[in-house]
Amino acid sequence: MDDFMKPLWIILILSLLAGCSTRKQTELLEARLRDQQEMMTQLSEQLERSKNELSIARQESQDLRSQLIASGKPVLQPEQSAVLYRLAGVQVDELQSAILPASSGDHKILNLVLTPLDQYRQPLKIPFDVTLEISASEEIVETLNITSKDLADNWSTGWITSGYVLQLPIETRKLLSPQIRISVTCNTLDGRQFEDTIKLEGLSLHSSDVPDPIEPVSFEEPSSEILQEAQKSAILPNVRIDTSDRRTIDEFPVYR
Repeated sequence: MDDFMKPLWIILILSLLAGCSTRKQTELLEARLRDQQEMMTQLSEQLERSKNELSIARQESQDLRSQLIASGKPVLQPEQSAVLYRLAGVQVDELQSAILPASSGDHKILNLVLTPLDQYRQPLKIPFDVTLEISASEEIVETLNITSKDLADNWSTGWITSGYVLQLPIETRKLLSPQIRISVTCNTLDGRQFEDTIKLEGLSLHSSDVPDPIEPVSFEEPSSEILQEAQKSAILPNVRIDTSDRRTIDEFPVYR
């Protein structure tokens, strides 16, 4: 009898231990579930507050934009504001910048291509205030200021590069130098400043838009002996001429 009851006691004890372990695990899972529910509730409340704050910020931004537009001050468009933080530099394209002739003889056209760039050297369409300093022979001969509003109308997208194309009339006398140095300073609406400098070939002191006249070419009349020889060679005898394949010249087909 004792031998029979002993295994039963062992099974009963193991069952009680298993029940206690299961109860503890259940309580632990319930505690974790309550913690997760509280965390989700807090996150939901934070998300709702963030949405409300974002809506208020957008409304304030729109109101501020309307006030700036009404006052005539430059304002970034929403799509430009999104990429303003990416602006990392400004480059003047030397290949597309040059001094071009103008319709007026006492002026030239300074053609500049100004490109805002991000950190990966990709162009960004962001207007800003520009100051140009044109120097000839180490002396500043011209200073030009271009507002962001005027600059925004000159954006051009091309196959090779994109940027703001500036065509500025400059007096010819200010460009009479072997080399012209152009310094560009750009001031963004968020207070940052970027600079770049290029050098272009200047104008010669003797340069002119009017080409030199073509001088007439003089030639001597041929002598009488040369004329006689030419007349003799023009009169060919009516003879058959053999060719390399033993055919005469009259036997060749004539294509019309």
